[in-house]
Amino acid sequence: MGGVLACLVAQTPEPFEEDMKLTIGIINYHTYPFLRNLLRSIHRNPPSFPYEIIVVDNGDKVDVKKLLLSEFPEVKVIKNRINVGYARACNQIYPRAKGEYILYLNPDTVVLKDSLNNLVKFMDEHPEAGAAGAKLLYPDGSLQYSCRHFPNFYNVFFGRQSIFTRYIPNNPITRKFMLTDLDYSKVHRVDWVIGASMILRKKVLEELGGFDERFYLYVEDTDICYRMRKKGWEVYFVPDSVIYHALGVSVKYAPFRAKFYHNLGMYRFYLKHYPIARVLIPVLAMGLLVRISLIGLSELINNTRGRCDGKTKTAILHLGDSDT
Repeated sequence: MGGVLACLVAQTPEPFEEDMKLTIGIINYHTYPFLRNLLRSIHRNPPSFPYEIIVVDNGDKVDVKKLLLSEFPEVKVIKNRINVGYARACNQIYPRAKGEYILYLNPDTVVLKDSLNNLVKFMDEHPEAGAAGAKLLYPDGSLQYSCRHFPNFYNVFFGRQSIFTRYIPNNPITRKFMLTDLDYSKVHRVDWVIGASMILRKKVLEELGGFDERFYLYVEDTDICYRMRKKGWEVYFVPDSVIYHALGVSVKYAPFRAKFYHNLGMYRFYLKHYPIARVLIPVLAMGLLVRISLIGLSELINNTRGRCDGKTKTAILHLGDSDT
């Protein structure tokens, strides 16, 4: 693994390794206030079984290990000198994890009462499940679509971040991909769930060799669920586990760069998993170029007008201070 690593050893007694049920893995990149908020919500709503928390400090400018030490001495920290990418940072966690399950949480999430218990209980009761995702809500309590179909070639032009989807949001291609008609009050088998809240069996991660590190940012969740499904494991949506998610906090410093990596990740996904994609490389490349160009234009317009979503993202910090 790249980067200089340093582990903060827990200063409180740990359960025996064979008793550890859950490892919570969090990737931090310039999100310390949100990370602290998430950790406080976990302390306020802990699971009823032994667990551990591992944080990867992915090249942050502040000394996250030092900041966490006083309030969260039990948290283990892996320090990277540079940002090694999300998938690679996730792969730094699971080999060190003692839990039977690994729950990856974005730092801009907040867990509620029984969020963790219900996810683990579901996995215990469904041995065919390789992974599952919680029900995600925006800070204002509205539903966040967190389940997806595997992408097809139409999604090159009608994906979630496509300019066509922005101006024709209810088109049937996007609705099918985003599963907007799914009943989010019920358990579902799905193709994949977004990585903001994804629990996986450690043995499945080991079987798959972890996340594909060629996906620097985004699409690593799509890829691992695709590989998991090909191996016969199921992926589920679990509505009884509810987690707030602000969405996009760690990428607010470089939104165009983040969207570029998202689109590049989709391009790589097509080439990796769909053999016909190699024949359609010119079409995919054209679609990628069009999307990135339009995204760049959109970002320029947004920067000129001024962004208005800052309050939405920081609202989740107040949720963490409330009784969850």
